[in-house]
Amino acid sequence: MNKIHFFGLIVSLSLTQLFADPIPEGEAPARVRIGIAETEMDEDEANLTAEEQAAIQLALQGGGITAAAGNMIRSGMTITVNVLVQGRSEIRTDVQRINESGRIALPLIENVVVANQSMEQIEAQLTELYSQYFRNPHVIVEYVGSTTDPYMSPWGYVTMIGRVGSEGPIAIPPTRNMTLSGAIKSAGGLGSSANATSISVFRPNLEENRVRRISVDLRSVGRRGNHEEDILLKAGDVVFVPERIF
Repeated sequence: MNKIHFFGLIVSLSLTQLFADPIPEGEAPARVRIGIAETEMDEDEANLTAEEQAAIQLALQGGGITAAAGNMIRSGMTITVNVLVQGRSEIRTDVQRINESGRIALPLIENVVVANQSMEQIEAQLTELYSQYFRNPHVIVEYVGSTTDPYMSPWGYVTMIGRVGSEGPIAIPPTRNMTLSGAIKSAGGLGSSANATSISVFRPNLEENRVRRISVDLRSVGRRGNHEEDILLKAGDVVFVPERIF
């Protein structure tokens, strides 16, 4: 996507349309550490740049949807199901695409709604259903598909804007260990005019309809060699790399 068009898209988003769905448990951000500072976005809009305002809007809207959908299997995705009984595979499906109604067809239990659930939830659901036919079945659900397509990854994505090689969404990997520096690398690295000492991660808090801003001095983190301070990104995060003032 053209950078100008991408930025124009996020600037055009309305501040008034907010999402109130709760965030999953355990999604509270890490505490403040050296090189990292967190604040709630209570600043007057007049004190924010146009790009910062756009990042906040994107985190509340598009990013907020992503955060809610992170780690969820959705219609259009493909999975396999393996049912083990006493260590032996009793049922192993070919790749199953979830249809528009969120269902897949499985042996014995036929059409089952699996969309908008995590793989762990689907496994628990199928274990209960197959318990009618097998004693103590062990169900394994695996995602089959691109892990780099941000719109199809069940682990969601983060959005990069500002002075990076390529703006736009980046899929969170299955390991869910995407760090800030890793996301910047995936976005083509920092631009020549990037200010690496004042990077902002805008994290949507859907429960409170607010955005938490995590400010990171990435060069400081690198100089100290404290890799644990290279924060772990979450689905829905918007990373803004500002321009260095010469």
